[in-house]
Amino acid sequence: MLEPLGMDSTSEAIYRAMLIHNGEPLADLVRHVGLDRTEIDLAVGRLRDLGLVRPSLERAGHMWAIEPLAKLEALLARRQADLNASGQRLEKCRAAVADLLAEHTERQHATALAMDRLAGPDQVRDRLVTLSRTARSEVVGLFPDVGRQGTCADMSQHLNRLVLEQEIPTRWVYLDSVRNSRPTLGYLGRLAERGVQIRTAATLPTSLVIFDRTTALIPANPDDETGAHVRQAATFVVISLQGIVDALHALFDMVWDMAQAIGRPPRSDARGLTSQRAAFMRLLGEGLTDEAIANRLGISARSARRIASTLMEQLGARSRFQAGVRAAQRGWLDSDTEWVP
Repeated sequence: MLEPLGMDSTSEAIYRAMLIHNGEPLADLVRHVGLDRTEIDLAVGRLRDLGLVRPSLERAGHMWAIEPLAKLEALLARRQADLNASGQRLEKCRAAVADLLAEHTERQHATALAMDRLAGPDQVRDRLVTLSRTARSEVVGLFPDVGRQGTCADMSQHLNRLVLEQEIPTRWVYLDSVRNSRPTLGYLGRLAERGVQIRTAATLPTSLVIFDRTTALIPANPDDETGAHVRQAATFVVISLQGIVDALHALFDMVWDMAQAIGRPPRSDARGLTSQRAAFMRLLGEGLTDEAIANRLGISARSARRIASTLMEQLGARSRFQAGVRAAQRGWLDSDTEWVP
């Protein structure tokens, strides 16, 4: 009970016993408190340091417990003074922290550019924290490499934690390929249950995150995120030029309108093609290799070869060139085909 005054439980017990049996030899305290002589001597030493006991003036070698009214009030007053001083130091520390944060924020604003480069995941993550904590109306994003290793995938997971903490209205678009991964699909389902709106599309033009329609993050080189070799130290650009941000948001809205909600099964178009296979045919018609198409769709090269084989068989084609010709003849390369619910 008296620990705030610097007295532990053993010392307090000895002090109470000495007040009752004041002036008795310390050896007699053993039977009163049930402690050995070593513990008693240590406790008496602590009490003496606190000024609560002193050598007896009457009996040489004996100790005398000073009346608590005379000493404990003084100790309590001293402790209160220490606490007041600590409180003042804490307030000064709090003021110093506030000044430091204000200076840092002011310096950031003073040096902020309309287009700022962020080199590497550390700088990207720091900026995401700042932008997420100041966002109020919405955060939207396109994530073409979730389910693979890369800065964009790490950024997506970190952003999900931030927006859930801040309870910011959020819309994400991922690749259709995430539907093939049960762990990823389960993770996205849990996000949807927490209020995050999620859709998927066959292909995505770039990685993109937009905060409050005022600030956007995009990779400086989209190949860093969608190419065959994703670099961990990808460079992102923070854009606050309103005209560019508006254009990027319009791009997001266009992708969002064409994307499909995560909770629904994949739909087919009037040709009987899913959005992923329709995109595969368009990319095949552009002359991309199976590996390049796999990177754009977020699937493995093996899956790309399997889809190519299935489509060629469906078209009755014996070569990629013949498949492209027949797909064009059947209108499979058109991008304005209506979707069947």
